[in-house]
Amino acid sequence: MAFEETTYWDLLRWGVAVEKMSGATNPLKAMKIVKEEGKDPIYTISNMNKYPKRVREFRQMQYYYPIPWDEIRYHGVEQNPEWEEV
Repeated sequence: MAFEETTYWDLLRWGVAVEKMSGATNPLKAMKIVKEEGKDPIYTISNMNKYPKRVREFRQMQYYYPIPWDEIRYHGVEQNPEWEEV
């Protein structure tokens, strides 16, 4: 499998993370990968629906990381929107 860890960054870059990453977390899936020397890896996918449903919220502020306090304090850089009081 290739590039399976890039979806999060793609959603941020495309500006659709608020739409695509907010809402119920189920059906949540898990993948177990077993590698043994000299054999092909075994991939097992399972549902994790035994856990209670949770609603996640991707907020607009999460498109940007907060700027470290020392950068703001010593260099006069302005904090990213909505991170001032977090």
